[in-house]
Amino acid sequence: MAGSASILVARSATGNRHINRARWLHGFPGLNRASYTVLVNPYQTLDSESPIHYIVLGSPHNRQKNTMDSLILAGAFSSREKAAEVASRTQGINLSATAGETGHLPFASLVLSVTDDLSLFVKDADVGSYLICARTIKNTPLLKLKKETQPVSIGIFTMVANADLGALESDRHWRDRHAPLALEVHTAMTHYYQLSVLHQFNGPLWNGFALCCFSNEDDLRNRFFNTPEGEAAIARDVALFADPRKSPRRVIATIAG
Repeated sequence: MAGSASILVARSATGNRHINRARWLHGFPGLNRASYTVLVNPYQTLDSESPIHYIVLGSPHNRQKNTMDSLILAGAFSSREKAAEVASRTQGINLSATAGETGHLPFASLVLSVTDDLSLFVKDADVGSYLICARTIKNTPLLKLKKETQPVSIGIFTMVANADLGALESDRHWRDRHAPLALEVHTAMTHYYQLSVLHQFNGPLWNGFALCCFSNEDDLRNRFFNTPEGEAAIARDVALFADPRKSPRRVIATIAG
């Protein structure tokens, strides 16, 4: 497949090969179900613990005008050194925390990669690893960033979905309602990406990562909101689709390497 085609794998903890494909695909809001091919996996397993029953080839589906989506891997690391190694090996993007000490943070680095060695990537990402739909809300898609177009200071906001709303509806609200509000309120923001978790390989049950990017750390810390009213509006809206108490604290990062 050409263009922005992507590959997904379907797993079943029960070992049932007869997965309801339509129901499984419904759980992936980033996938365009009008343009996919489902192949039964002839190899049975990726490893002894992870049976793969379908391989799905398809294209990300954009619900919002002027956005571009990609299906990629995200790995959270407690070690910046290990993250740098994995990012170099996979030619990925290494979002490294700027804090001197990172023990109080949910992770020290978040690596975004496309790799054919899924098992090793999952093994290396000691905090957690996820299949994500990377939605570009503002500026250049992550995988097309060049040195001169990279954001300077990045606020990574890890999101746990509002349990009352559910993961799928929380994601829809985040994409369709919160994204436009964020663009109105975060006027100093240079880039904005939503990394929607489609599958958790290991680690905490996180539902997404927001990447709010600014031209410098001072703007990120002190010009994050355009007005006090905007700040209040963001807080009210976040509480509708996320669980602020369960969602980890912000990580301020930069692209390393």
